[in-house]
Amino acid sequence: MNRTGGVLAALLAIVLVGCGKAEESAPLGFAPHPGAVQAPWAHGDWVPENVGLRDLVPVGDCVVGVGTYANGYRNVSANWLPDAGCARLDIRPAPDGSAGGGDFAGERGRGWPGGGLAATSVVAGPADSVIGVYESGQFARLDRTGEVVRLAKPGNVQRVTGLARAGGTLVAVGTAEEPASSPIAWVSTDDGATVAGVPLPRDPASTHATDLPWSVTAAGSTVVAVTFGSPLSIWSSTDAGRTWTVEHLDDLPKSTNVEGVLPVGDRWLLYGSAEAERGPNRPVLISGTPGDWRLDDTAALGEGGIVAATVDARGLPVLLGRTYLPHVPEQNQTYCSTVWTRTTTDWARGSLGCAQQPATAITTLRDGRVVIAGNRDLWIRPASA
Repeated sequence: MNRTGGVLAALLAIVLVGCGKAEESAPLGFAPHPGAVQAPWAHGDWVPENVGLRDLVPVGDCVVGVGTYANGYRNVSANWLPDAGCARLDIRPAPDGSAGGGDFAGERGRGWPGGGLAATSVVAGPADSVIGVYESGQFARLDRTGEVVRLAKPGNVQRVTGLARAGGTLVAVGTAEEPASSPIAWVSTDDGATVAGVPLPRDPASTHATDLPWSVTAAGSTVVAVTFGSPLSIWSSTDAGRTWTVEHLDDLPKSTNVEGVLPVGDRWLLYGSAEAERGPNRPVLISGTPGDWRLDDTAALGEGGIVAATVDARGLPVLLGRTYLPHVPEQNQTYCSTVWTRTTTDWARGSLGCAQQPATAITTLRDGRVVIAGNRDLWIRPASA
């Protein structure tokens, strides 16, 4: 362990144990930009929960957003590109009726046909591009010019669920058609020009056919992929996806869902939420290294599930969370968005407000700024905060 990694690991262990509940405060240095994200919905203010900006990828001095737009008939691909000051994100190409007759006509009367990179998962590519992989297995690249270049499309794909970059290697995970619904990775050493399938080992302790990889993250040549629901299967590779091991973790809170994996120093955080019997979701954090995982005490975080996470310029995690306000009949769902940041001794909790459009994605820019986006609003924290 190098000295920097050891310090971060020690700090991670201290803070995750916690010593009291995080206090709710202002947005912890995040400057809000209300209404700065073009809404992904043809009908106005409200946006269905499964539609909109899903991922943020650092590109140049800002980000590219990837997600879906509800054109009134179906959900289609959409990309959000920044303005010159990185204070606004707009859908480009825009759903402005260019497909013919407005959002509600378009292609054969089925609305705007969408545009840009239609990826289920994305990573940064060369020369300020974005590389993504579609659920069907198609790899593609969004260039700085806005052109989408189709790359390799491997065979034996049932569904791709996640994509990570392990140095110069792309690693996607999902399920294969043969053997039916079996776990598999797809590895590319040339930025998606060619892709090879690598079968993943089945978790021998798993009793569910749905225990398949949902998300994947890499740090250096180490790759970690996990299932979504509990009990968890955790796959890991130390050679950028060429060989894998699998392990099982079942001593978790009821109804645990893992949204993703975050590398922090030389350790990892698996983050998500657990459903409470009577009350709001609770945050779930699982920390450690392959072969050595532990469920952390998250009482200090308070309420809310963790939906996304990043590491800031200091190497410390920043968590994005969400709670659901009690449903009011005949009204759209309202959410409250939360951000958790780290001090040297505890968690700090900040409120991003409550609205029908929650924050959905978070990332750290190359200059150290942290960006949070939803389907309406944008928040930016300076690197110095």
